[in-house]
Amino acid sequence: MPLIQWHFLLILLLSFLAINVNGFVDEIPGVRREIQRVQSMTSESMLDFIQKVNEIPSFENVLEAIINGQDQDGTNNNKCVADVALLLGALAVPGDKNLSLIAWTSYVVQNNFTNVCNVFPIDFLNQDPDAGTWIVLTLLLTILFLGISASIYDFFIYPSHKNEAYTKSLGIKAWRSFSIYTNIVGIFNTKGCNKPGNIGPLHCMRFFSMFWVILGHSSSLFLAGSANPADTIDIIKDWGTQVMTSAFFAVDTFFWQSGLLLSYIWVKKFYQNKRQATSPLAWVMFYVHRIVRLSPPYYILIVFYTFFFNKFIIHNMPIFIHLKAVEPCAKNWWIDFIYLNNFIRYDAQCYLVSWYLSTDLQMYLFAPLILVPFTFGPLFGIISSIVILAVSTAVNVYSVLYHYFPPTDFKYAPRSPKMDTSYDFYTMLIYNAPWIRCQIYIIGILTGFLLQLKKKMTIPWCYLVSWYLSTDLQMYLFAPLILIPFTFGPLFGIISSIVILAVSTAVNVYSVLYHYFPPTDFKYAPRSPKMDTTYDFYTMLIYNAPWIRCQIYIIGILTGFLLQLKKKMTIPWYVSVVGWLLTIVIAGGCIFSLKEWISGHPYEVGWAAAYSALSKIGWGLALSWLTIACYYGYGGPINAFMSWSFWVPLGKLTYSTYLIHICVVIFFTGNQQQDLIFTNFLQMLFMFVVPCVVTAYFFSIFWSSMFEISFGKLEDVLISALMGAPRRPPAPEAAANEIPQSPKPGDPDMSMGQIPYDQTGAAKVASETNENGGVESLRKRNGFYTDGPPKFNTNEKVATIRLTKLEEQAWS
Repeated sequence: MPLIQWHFLLILLLSFLAINVNGFVDEIPGVRREIQRVQSMTSESMLDFIQKVNEIPSFENVLEAIINGQDQDGTNNNKCVADVALLLGALAVPGDKNLSLIAWTSYVVQNNFTNVCNVFPIDFLNQDPDAGTWIVLTLLLTILFLGISASIYDFFIYPSHKNEAYTKSLGIKAWRSFSIYTNIVGIFNTKGCNKPGNIGPLHCMRFFSMFWVILGHSSSLFLAGSANPADTIDIIKDWGTQVMTSAFFAVDTFFWQSGLLLSYIWVKKFYQNKRQATSPLAWVMFYVHRIVRLSPPYYILIVFYTFFFNKFIIHNMPIFIHLKAVEPCAKNWWIDFIYLNNFIRYDAQCYLVSWYLSTDLQMYLFAPLILVPFTFGPLFGIISSIVILAVSTAVNVYSVLYHYFPPTDFKYAPRSPKMDTSYDFYTMLIYNAPWIRCQIYIIGILTGFLLQLKKKMTIPWCYLVSWYLSTDLQMYLFAPLILIPFTFGPLFGIISSIVILAVSTAVNVYSVLYHYFPPTDFKYAPRSPKMDTTYDFYTMLIYNAPWIRCQIYIIGILTGFLLQLKKKMTIPWYVSVVGWLLTIVIAGGCIFSLKEWISGHPYEVGWAAAYSALSKIGWGLALSWLTIACYYGYGGPINAFMSWSFWVPLGKLTYSTYLIHICVVIFFTGNQQQDLIFTNFLQMLFMFVVPCVVTAYFFSIFWSSMFEISFGKLEDVLISALMGAPRRPPAPEAAANEIPQSPKPGDPDMSMGQIPYDQTGAAKVASETNENGGVESLRKRNGFYTDGPPKFNTNEKVATIRLTKLEEQAWS
């Protein structure tokens, strides 16, 4: 059976089992504590209460007497803290046990409940469609019609008409871009996935990172919606579940890959044609292509979630009926469209995971700071990367020390009583900040630089074992700030990357020390009593900030440069052994170092600052070493497993899966017709998390083919029509019997591993054609392809648009 068929059938079968898994379980035993909330109500049973609810007086005092808890700052002021889960409680009216008021409460689970707030009656189950609803439905139905009609044409008509002149017209090409059939075939096409020059392990990394993301989000929602949350808190104190609580490293992996692929692709284009790669049009398209490629599926998801899913699906689920009181999407959806939701109204974000795209774009904006120094030489690029990395780390450390922030974004861990901001502010300042996230981005850039610089590398067989819509796009927009320095030489590019990395790290350290932020974004862990901001402010300032996240982004960029420019590399066996040992130790330290804090023990602000600032750098370095070893063919069984063609379709679906997985998790949680009762981690994993993963990937097949791939093809068609058809240049004037001279070692074109323009004779072309598999191999030489036979053009503007990178199917 062809690969596409068994891939599709496997996902279809697993999706059916996932959607129907709840029907196999009537009751789950093993509750060790009493049921603290009642939530097993259907939409129909909710309707029975509506008439009585409006007649019931306020029950705020009764709720306070029942819960009698405190806020994070030790007061009992009936104020809803910003970082808590919104959960359901059914409360009996005194004197009449049959009359209930459905009260939605905001609280924190930390050893016990805190105070209750936001009590209100339910009177909004029935939602009426508005203008936005009809516009979204019209848009979706139009794209669906185009996709189905183009699929019918591609399957039945195009094979016999592909040589007709009308098939080359702009209208037909634009229409065929929406073909669901052709796009799905492309998703499952694994031909050539392991050819030389491809970074094989990336698809495997994407899948497991996406699984890790869904594990973190679904388990968090399961914890918040379970009837026995105190039981679920116990599992985060085990060593085995630290992988679940450290799921934020999956996002760092995506940032690292984004930086890696950015530098790996850009450096190759630069050394093929320096003038073309640094032309004004090339830099314009550097940003335009990124935004156009990522935005359509993201924008459609936001409007679908705001005007349809939120109104007619979530609000008919009893467990999510409270969201009507918040309703951030109706007011804030436009902020997501401009990729600034990690800064503007960061404490009322519309879609949970969209901050990533904003942070990535913000880092991309500044990427030339790292790329341009490399044009002056590797040393300049490395130094600039180290400086930026150091600044990012310093900002991280300062923020944590100043605000007493936690070491990471885990809301269920204790916080310092000195933390002086909200948790949302912490998330904005640290977790979502591009100036913090750029650390691992820079490491990815450096790794890509290595892979491009070193095409071959010898590593002796002496090592032991080896081991992801707003932030990414923001970093991407500024990526030329990293890329452009590389145009002056690799040294200049590396220097600028180091500078940005240093600045990001310094900002991270300063933010944590100043605000007493936690070491990472885990809301259930304790916080410092000196933390002087809300948790939302921490999220904005640290977790979502591109200036923080850029650390691993820069590391990815530098790695991409290395992979692209280094043709050969020899590593002594003892260096190889130390490298693998350090990779294991660093990755394990990043994941398991927070166990004591997550278990409820307070943290020292200095340790929190160090972890917040350095963990992403360490994670990026571990990923870089793993990728470098596998890229050069010395990853052994690890490389064989991670480069397996099975992961290719799953890797292609990662972006769409990331977009829609929150809808899937919400649907699984809200569709429960009985209490969500936690018994153990494996029960939650196989009965909830895995079904969410499988279902998300199944629906991402259609989301990707309809909105991601189709609009990407449409962009190529429209730009090609706008720029005009390329023309073949005149043949070289050399005589047929003239033997071409090879470049000498001292020639400028041989510097930094550049591929010189080779004007060879017909004999050499014929020889290469027979040796490498014919004209098709020549047409795809160096990872580029066109829509037809080989096309050449001396016009830089045309060439910039017509060349499409095979590896650029990656979303991160």
